[in-house]
Amino acid sequence: MDLIYNQAIEEKLTADTIPFTKEHRLNWFREHNMYVNPIFVYDRGGQVVTWMSFSAYRKGRQALQKTAEISY
Repeated sequence: MDLIYNQAIEEKLTADTIPFTKEHRLNWFREHNMYVNPIFVYDRGGQVVTWMSFSAYRKGRQALQKTAEISY
């Protein structure tokens, strides 16, 4: 996921402008719960091809606690 997302940053396909470090992505990964905010990875022949995830949307806002952001 790290390399795929950094590729999207380099190609200006996301609002992020600075590539992520592996440490940052590990923290992001640990924040996800497979039952509430899962991450899905598709690989072909052992090589990651794409990914998508659900993340908490505006954490801390009670009215949005069951709303998710979808990233791909």
